[in-house]
Amino acid sequence: MFILFLAISLFIYINNSTKTVKTVTKANEVVSKNDKDAKEDNEEEQELKTFYVDVKGQVNNPGVYLVNEKNIVNDAIEFAGGLTKDADTKCINLSKKLEEEMVIYIYSSKETKSMTSTKTNSNLICDNVVNNAYQNVQNQTSTSNQNSSNTKSDTNESVGIININTADVDTLTKLTGIGESKAKDIINYRNQNGLFKSIEEIKNVSGIGDSTYSKIKDQITV
Repeated sequence: MFILFLAISLFIYINNSTKTVKTVTKANEVVSKNDKDAKEDNEEEQELKTFYVDVKGQVNNPGVYLVNEKNIVNDAIEFAGGLTKDADTKCINLSKKLEEEMVIYIYSSKETKSMTSTKTNSNLICDNVVNNAYQNVQNQTSTSNQNSSNTKSDTNESVGIININTADVDTLTKLTGIGESKAKDIINYRNQNGLFKSIEEIKNVSGIGDSTYSKIKDQITV
């Protein structure tokens, strides 16, 4: 009888020990997998390009912030403490991907109203400093209603804001004083030297001096 009892006890002990080993092994596998996933996520994060952007205007904590290539304008706003109660993002592209040395200026409701109610909706926050988060939302219908016999005007009434980093020859020729030859020179410069960092850099293009620049500076962006 004693031997039977001893055998049963030994069987129960061995069975419980086996279950414990299996449980510990499974737990270790889970921990190992989590460590591997965390390591891969960390390595992926380290591979992302990082750079600084300047966040200004109607945010709670304006300043320069370190971001990465996956961040968008909305992320930069969050890094800067979010929007103030006076902020208006109607003229801001919140989904735009961030780029190195980008300037993000958040307008107030008063500023937005002023820009969208005038014919010259410049995206400059001050002389020759471009708000890279700006998007043109002004109603341009008045331009399309002009008499078709009217050619280029020396004012912004007949031309929208043109991105000199993406515009083709036909689009660039819509700028005041820019013909097909100069338009091609702009594109050649862009191809050889990379994208324009500021609108003033267009003066480096052959044939575009201060006089021409003064006529087109309110018509272009980067």
